[in-house]
Amino acid sequence: MINIIGNKDNTVLYNCSCGVKGRCIFKPLTDDGTFVVNVKCVMCDETKRIFINQYKSNEYFDKLADGEDVQISWSLVLDNKLIEE
Repeated sequence: MINIIGNKDNTVLYNCSCGVKGRCIFKPLTDDGTFVVNVKCVMCDETKRIFINQYKSNEYFDKLADGEDVQISWSLVLDNKLIEE
């Protein structure tokens, strides 16, 4: 099982139940939006699908906070790296 321990910019850090700590680097959106990233362990191929909200404007944040429907896109995973075993 993959546990997300944090994210910053276009990187997600995770721990996997197989004992691996990893980093998933994805391509961010060019505009405000919500997208899906498949975080995959490089050792055991365990996968977790996560949703990320990316916004710079208060308008998009307000839409999310109000529970309005938003369009969801897929994000391209650029690299999965092993941090430590």
